[in-house]
Amino acid sequence: DLGRVAEKRGDDAEAERLYLAALTGDVKRDGDVHLALGNFYQRLGNREKAIRHWRQALEGDLASDQHLVTAQRLSDMLREAGRPVAMVKSVLMTAIGRHPHAREAQILRSRLEALAEPKRANGANPLA
Repeated sequence: DLGRVAEKRGDDAEAERLYLAALTGDVKRDGDVHLALGNFYQRLGNREKAIRHWRQALEGDLASDQHLVTAQRLSDMLREAGRPVAMVKSVLMTAIGRHPHAREAQILRSRLEALAEPKRANGANPLA
């Protein structure tokens, strides 16, 4: 929470220091901190750090809605970074597998189906 306070007052260096200090090394317990770090780095335009922390957040004990939204954001970021479609699909499938009955899982299913669709006649990808 202190990282968020520093971030809101515009002190990015202090926010980063506080977020990193909040990490315990316990993957399950650090999910929320990694999520906050991923969001922080996305805001700063640091795609690689955002990807790394969102991946780690997904290994933690996030609430189902947080987990699925993070998987959606990560999949979008991976696509923007030009990562292989298989990597994007893996993120989506894992999230759906963990929370198959959550309402947000349907959004991820739609994205997954769209990744499997061939390009349209005009060459446009339906997700682009």
